[in-house]
Amino acid sequence: MTWVRHGREEILVANVDGTLYAIDNVCSHSGGSLADGWLTGTTVICPLHTWQYDLVSGCCTHIRDECLRKYEVVVEGEDIFVEVTG
Repeated sequence: MTWVRHGREEILVANVDGTLYAIDNVCSHSGGSLADGWLTGTTVICPLHTWQYDLVSGCCTHIRDECLRKYEVVVEGEDIFVEVTG
């Protein structure tokens, strides 16, 4: 896992078995950097209070309506692009 900055936004990029996912890097609970946490399958765990987010949906695993922004990832050759709109 790693993160990139786009303006004021921090975006987590994770590779799970060759599939790339991108969601907000900042935990909605306490503002922790998810990139400093742990990855278990498609679940990223915040290092501060162990809130868990599903990379596929962007949603917290125990509070379904608590979701982080998801981003589309495009791979062109060896370049990885995260699509940021709006």
